[in-house]
Amino acid sequence: MPRGIAGASPIIPVRALAAALMGSGELVGVGGLSDIDAAIKIAVDLGAKVINMSFGTAGADLDPDAPGPHSDVLRYAEAHRVIPVAAMGNSGLEETYYPAALPQTIAVGSMSLDGRVSEFSTSGPHIALCAPGEDVFSAGLDGYRESTGTSHAAPFVAGAAALLAARALSRGHDLTGAEAKQLLTASAEGAARGHDHGAGSGMLDIPAALSLLDQTDFHERETTP
Repeated sequence: MPRGIAGASPIIPVRALAAALMGSGELVGVGGLSDIDAAIKIAVDLGAKVINMSFGTAGADLDPDAPGPHSDVLRYAEAHRVIPVAAMGNSGLEETYYPAALPQTIAVGSMSLDGRVSEFSTSGPHIALCAPGEDVFSAGLDGYRESTGTSHAAPFVAGAAALLAARALSRGHDLTGAEAKQLLTASAEGAARGHDHGAGSGMLDIPAALSLLDQTDFHERETTP
């Protein structure tokens, strides 16, 4: 059995960013907004059900009179019943960060395993929930290492969304992004306390989300006028 949250899910690798060497010697990913839009559309057209977007642009760096970036392509994804998951960003500020701030996405912040919101995790009213984002064991340029950031929290939620989508499909229902967001936020640890601009609905709880899905009558939703 493959290890991980959704280890049996096939992955569509789409390269949206290129590597750039900073003056400090750090390698980072960079790319134009149009490159990202093209990559998202390609993923949708190739049949992706869940898209993880561990990247973004702060609203302060954009033209305030222009529409939020990626809005057209994420409406395209929504029309194709794709579930987009996005990292909230790592500024530690309360600010808009795209594509996380767009209504089609499930915006994910970072928490430590003891339920504390990470100091670096960007906050805002659009945050949906949090997932572990500190010292996550993941792949690096020189093998496996521990990494920190909302970019590492978002894939936990993307994996959970894939599990929910597969479970729903086994019952004959093609899960939408809005339905996935509702299931994940309503089942999160801390959801009963209400929405918080730093934590959203709280910490991701995958067993609770699957249990809530099992209790949901999708046929009734689809047929009720």
